[in-house]
Amino acid sequence: MLRLWIEAQSTPIIALVVFGLSYLGTALIFVLVTSAAPHGWARDFKFIPAVALTPLVILLAVLLGFLASRVWANFDHAEGYVRQEADALHQTLLMAQALPPNIQTRLRNAISAHVKAVEEEEWPAMARQQQANLARSPGVLTEAIVMLLEFDPTRMGEQVAQERAVAALEQALEARRSRIMLSGVLIDWLQWWVVVLLIVLVLVMIAMSHIDNRGVCALSLFFVATALAASLLLLMAYDQPFSAGGFFLRPTLLREIVAN
Repeated sequence: MLRLWIEAQSTPIIALVVFGLSYLGTALIFVLVTSAAPHGWARDFKFIPAVALTPLVILLAVLLGFLASRVWANFDHAEGYVRQEADALHQTLLMAQALPPNIQTRLRNAISAHVKAVEEEEWPAMARQQQANLARSPGVLTEAIVMLLEFDPTRMGEQVAQERAVAALEQALEARRSRIMLSGVLIDWLQWWVVVLLIVLVLVMIAMSHIDNRGVCALSLFFVATALAASLLLLMAYDQPFSAGGFFLRPTLLREIVAN
């Protein structure tokens, strides 16, 4: 889809496409509406009360505000899930220091393998909206939990470390599931079509109300189109927090765990 392709681009490219399409559509509306003036429609358009524009503007503003609040909340939640997963894995490594060396090594290897899989497999899959391929829990972390549960501690400190390490790995798995589920939450096509429809109606109404003065009409359309394009740019830049376009998250926190 065109929308998914746009959102997968860098922020400057998204801005270029969004503003370009906005100005192109606005210019088309201007030409179509003003071309009706020689046919005597201009006088009919002037009978449309300016108050008729108010409900459309309010509906559009409410819808854009609702979508923006949800998009930014999802972005913050995505960042939080990544941080929770990283914190849980870091807690596991801390608890592993109280366990025998062989358990420490196996846990570190499991977490390293998990982080590598997240970078090379999970992140690209989330960017491509292929959440179904990530439904199963990662085998390395599941095996690490089984290994810890099979370990027979001989000291109280080992028992406490075992319990907390298992709890931390379970928290990491839960944060991973939340991260994957959130990666599939986007503004759907129907919401985008409603936004576009309301934008077109608003621009048409503005052009019709200023049809007797082409200069004022063009300036009004330009200002409104610019504001609406900026709003759409914000939505598209933050809509996919795990993609490679716009403002997106990287598995930096997870990578730092292995590096340290």
